[in-house]
Amino acid sequence: AAAMNYISLAGSLTEEARRSIGHPTVSEADLQGVISELSDALRGAMDGSQRAAKVVLSMREQGGPQFDGPSSKFTVASRIHRMLLLFKSRMRTSGIKTHVDGDATIQGNAQQFDQVLINLVRNAMDSMESSNVGDTLRIEIESTRTVVVVRVRDNGPGIAAHLRGTIFEEGFTTKPPSNGLGLGLWLSQNMVASGFDGDLLLAPTHGRGACFECRFPTKKARAPR
Repeated sequence: AAAMNYISLAGSLTEEARRSIGHPTVSEADLQGVISELSDALRGAMDGSQRAAKVVLSMREQGGPQFDGPSSKFTVASRIHRMLLLFKSRMRTSGIKTHVDGDATIQGNAQQFDQVLINLVRNAMDSMESSNVGDTLRIEIESTRTVVVVRVRDNGPGIAAHLRGTIFEEGFTTKPPSNGLGLGLWLSQNMVASGFDGDLLLAPTHGRGACFECRFPTKKARAPR
């Protein structure tokens, strides 16, 4: 899913660069910025494809998702801000605004963390764009003595009550086959569990929208000093 997201981003950036060439309001610095984003997207597509191939192979061999990788200590907000750059072009086109509040330090697999957040942000944007409902995505980071919580909250159409109990099942999707295989939330929940001994759940909301909550126990996470 991440590789497809990067590829889609690369396509959007390529089209944006094509339209920008020769435009009187586009400076050389603007064009260089788009080219730089395109280069990052293509590298991300290659890395994502390699990770996806490893996950699929592991699933076939072990009968379920297996996630191995180096554990490191990292600050959540910096990873999120860097991840959001992947959606910069899409946000310009759709008009979706993002806000990141709070920070914490987590011990675990940083690449798994990135993939989980990419999945959640992409799903939120897909929902808001397809329904033409909502334009704001908030990522909230809170820490206590026992847990660090990262919430991805949007003001889109939300998730129907009759679907809330099945969205983390393997193969579940409300998207057409060309847009999703129904593995994103299932894999994300497994990544949070295996990489951080944590949990990913759908949190209650008051009013419009959806909120996904990643919970990282303190033995893997702590507030930054």
